[in-house]
Amino acid sequence: IPNDLPSVTTYLKISNTSITKVRATDLTALKRLTRLLLPNNKISTIESGAFDDLHRLEYFDISGNVLNAFPSGLFKNSPILKELNGATNNISSLPEDILSGLTHLDTIDLNNNRIRKISKTLFSNTKGLNQIVLNDNMISTIDDGAFAKIETLFFPLEIYLHNNQLTSITNDTFKISGIQGIQTLTLHDNKISAIESGSFISAKHLDELDLSNNQLSSVPAGL
Repeated sequence: IPNDLPSVTTYLKISNTSITKVRATDLTALKRLTRLLLPNNKISTIESGAFDDLHRLEYFDISGNVLNAFPSGLFKNSPILKELNGATNNISSLPEDILSGLTHLDTIDLNNNRIRKISKTLFSNTKGLNQIVLNDNMISTIDDGAFAKIETLFFPLEIYLHNNQLTSITNDTFKISGIQGIQTLTLHDNKISAIESGSFISAKHLDELDLSNNQLSSVPAGL
């Protein structure tokens, strides 16, 4: 990334280049940056501390790269981040603290990666999430209560999990305590063969539930 950009830059887009790395010092002078778009490059690495000076960052797009992982604490100094787009990369796991403190985060899009598991703590500090896009990964495990702390105070939640490797749904998989709850949930094209009765009872505003192309032989009463 060029190191002679004006310090007053608020919007930076670099796409379709051969950049392979975001170094720890690349963005230190861009303290006013609110939107950082790096789609369709060849980025495989973001060095630890690369975003430490991006206190005003609201939107980050690194889709269409070959990123293997987000470094732990990448957004620790970017508390007003609203949208994160990391779609179409090679990400296989997510640091437990990658979303920590992002109470303004509205949308996270990590579709078309290699993610295998959603941990119980991943979304524990993202109170305002409205859209979680995780389709076309390799997710086989969602910890019970993984979405439970998302508050959905003003808008219902959309969760896209189709084209993964899920095999079962329990009462706690999609339990959510927020007022609005889940509105859209796509689970088609997984390997789901068992759904516990009452698994979606907390989704009082559910408008769309897609379970097509799974391995279900029956749907439990009181779904």
